[in-house]
Amino acid sequence: LPSSRAYAWLRYDDEGASSFVNTMMRWPVTRQAAALNLGIGYHNHAYFAGAVHQRAEVVLFADGGNGWVELDIPCKVGSLGRAPCFTSPLHRRFAWQWWFLGLGASPTFMKVFMQQLCNGSPVAWAAVEHSPLHARRGRVKRVVAKMFTYHFTSLGASDWW
Repeated sequence: LPSSRAYAWLRYDDEGASSFVNTMMRWPVTRQAAALNLGIGYHNHAYFAGAVHQRAEVVLFADGGNGWVELDIPCKVGSLGRAPCFTSPLHRRFAWQWWFLGLGASPTFMKVFMQQLCNGSPVAWAAVEHSPLHARRGRVKRVVAKMFTYHFTSLGASDWW
């Protein structure tokens, strides 16, 4: 199961050499889960196991006349100076949608959202973390999305949040 390799990497800092994972793969319950497609690749998401070392992430920037400002979506990876909130096992739906953009999902909702930001929609602006642009949201005429590759670090490393 791809998620088993992710667990081994998170728990043992080793994706494939863990004897525990090899043993677990022989358990009847694990084979049954594979037969039921639990933890096996679903579309291109592979139960998120491929995102344990790095992943692509879409980040929004808006220009309100004084230069570009990064717009953070609550509970979504974004600015490196802040950690995304912990919401598991339930996820905030809007932040969850952004996760799939990095996996190649259709950006249709994002295009509509960006247009709503440019239109000054209070609902759209309520969906982003507070920034200096909230006071000037009527002036925002340009919003861009950029794709970044985030590389994960180990728990306890100096660059951990």
